Amino acid sequence: MAPSTTPGLVWASPFTLEGGITADPAVAANADDRLSVFVRGGGWDLYVRSQKRDGTWGDWTPIAGSAGNVAGSPVAVRAPDGIISVVWRGPDDSIWAARQAGLNTDAYALTKIASGAASDPAVALNADGRVSVFYNGTDRALWHVCQTSVTYPSGWNRPESLAGDTGTHNSLAPAACSEATA
Repeated sequence: MAPSTTPGLVWASPFTLEGGITADPAVAANADDRLSVFVRGGGWDLYVRSQKRDGTWGDWTPIAGSAGNVAGSPVAVRAPDGIISVVWRGPDDSIWAARQAGLNTDAYALTKIASGAASDPAVALNADGRVSVFYNGTDRALWHVCQTSVTYPSGWNRPESLAGDTGTHNSLAPAACSEATA
């Protein structure tokens, strides 16, 4: 095993989280720093599996309302308030967001936030903590949609075209990074 870059810490042995995963997973840390993994299952449903306080893992749990509604790979981010948001592309080329119903829970509230997506989304945090979502549109332009505020519950602004022409790369997900704070 390679040496740790942090004194006193070493990597654990690899282990399986089991389950039928059909797309790339997304991972985010809960407010208490336990990890939650999000995947698209075989039925095009969104599932979450979270670490327990003793370091073991809970069961795969379907996120209510997501059944048959996940076409792409999910992406996840934890906002400064400790709430995780998960975003994905649906089979009808829509963009969906699921926001944790409370700190450290596997209950989520779903919202359709955009239409006309040709790619999976990318997420980042604005300097004020609002979640921003970027995706390539079916019109080949880059699109952006963000939360209206950092407080819960928060709505979403109308999607905004950032223009451009993604050309033959239209189905590839864009990349995003968090905005710097002053």
